[in-house]
Amino acid sequence: MHTAQSSGRLREFETWVDRVLADDGDHVSGAWQSVVGDASFRRFFRLRTRSRSLIAMDAPPATENN
Repeated sequence: MHTAQSSGRLREFETWVDRVLADDGDHVSGAWQSVVGDASFRRFFRLRTRSRSLIAMDAPPATENN
């Protein structure tokens, strides 16, 4: 289920990933693909750049205990 809060968090996450990749001279090519994760609150996404395939993981701080 996507809420306004999770959608805002996803936009912030996408912006952060874009910034990190740009610092490395790279960028996401195409859409983010959701990857089935584990039974936690973490979300996983497959990203493709010109030269790499990456997995990005988002874990909301309020749901993590470490």
